[in-house]
Amino acid sequence: MVRDMTDTAFTVSRKITMRITKKKLNEYNQQLTKRDKAVLHSIKMCKFMKTNQVARLHFSGATTPSASLRATTRNLTKLRRLGLIQPLERDMRWFGVRSTSFVWTIKTAGIELLRLGENTPPVRVRKHIFEPTYIFLKHTLAVAELYVQLCTKTNLVKCEFEPNCWRSYTTDFGVNVTLKPDLYAVVATGGYENHYFFEVDLDTEAPSRIMQKCERYGRYYLTGIEQKQNGVFPKVAWIVPDNKRKESLCRHIREHLSEYADLFVVTTFEELDSVIFTGIIDISTDKSTYLLRNTDSIKESRP
Repeated sequence: MVRDMTDTAFTVSRKITMRITKKKLNEYNQQLTKRDKAVLHSIKMCKFMKTNQVARLHFSGATTPSASLRATTRNLTKLRRLGLIQPLERDMRWFGVRSTSFVWTIKTAGIELLRLGENTPPVRVRKHIFEPTYIFLKHTLAVAELYVQLCTKTNLVKCEFEPNCWRSYTTDFGVNVTLKPDLYAVVATGGYENHYFFEVDLDTEAPSRIMQKCERYGRYYLTGIEQKQNGVFPKVAWIVPDNKRKESLCRHIREHLSEYADLFVVTTFEELDSVIFTGIIDISTDKSTYLLRNTDSIKESRP
């Protein structure tokens, strides 16, 4: 039996605790379409998604944008009625969400339905659910937007969300370090597979904090772990809100991390297409560079 307690965290007007039996989940599993389950899977991976993000990802085949939105709304309403997803019932205007739309998250029953037939342990029912903060939710929705754009505008081969995209290594001093990119993706273009670590920056941290994380990427590159496992080291793409922030981070990387500068690219969502399809503009030289780095290019000297 799946007892879902997640309504208590997000529902303001009514607090309902739903009980969905394993038998009922199996019935849902037979009734739901492949697209229904794909929508559930996307919301599960992204943690939170806007209605229009779901529409662009799964209902783009509609004749018009309004028809796509209507079909998406019907689908999400159905999944909500079954107790598999729920909207955040709070003022979403701060997140660019219209009053007619919602931000959605998956419920425990939805996760349990997706794992039916999989050899994975049952989901632990969360007894204490916290309301997401403004910064956390804004960042999560930005990562979801990145995922939607990669799926709809590129030939996406592979995508990993955190914590699956995290990387761990040990420094020369025996300190264990875990890199936590927001997303790891492999995109096929021009006959090649290009690898990326994506970091979504909302201009909420000082550039010095960003440089510390960039330094950790540089040290991870020097270990050769990623190159040994995948043959290449991914380009680290920082996605920033505007050109002012872009120029600031590029300048800091040139000044403080010149030895690692070619590992990084700083771009905005508006420029993401050109980054993916036409190559990277190298921070240090402003010349087009190729993304992939092979094992032979590992630097022998360590800082």
